[in-house]
Amino acid sequence: MKAIKEISTKKIYNYSSVVQIELAGYKVIDGLLEEFVSAYLRNSTKHDKKLVELIPNQFLTNAEDEYSKILSVIDFISGMTDLYAVELFRKIKGISFPSMS
Repeated sequence: MKAIKEISTKKIYNYSSVVQIELAGYKVIDGLLEEFVSAYLRNSTKHDKKLVELIPNQFLTNAEDEYSKILSVIDFISGMTDLYAVELFRKIKGISFPSMS
């Protein structure tokens, strides 16, 4: 079992493309949390309000405390598929644009 663990760690989990995907994933999650948590807590600028509008109603809370609002955003982001998270991140950061159709 120890040999299997060492081989799989070296040849699978630390394979270059796997590590690159993992590192990109950290940036995507971090970026989404930063954007949405900040916007939901402040909700003062036009940009904040537009970001909050992207959060489905089921994830919004009537609670006024920051903790509940942060949990709501975490619930929203944790339910995203990988593909959806990457696409949303790219769009809100201006890396790609939504189709106009």
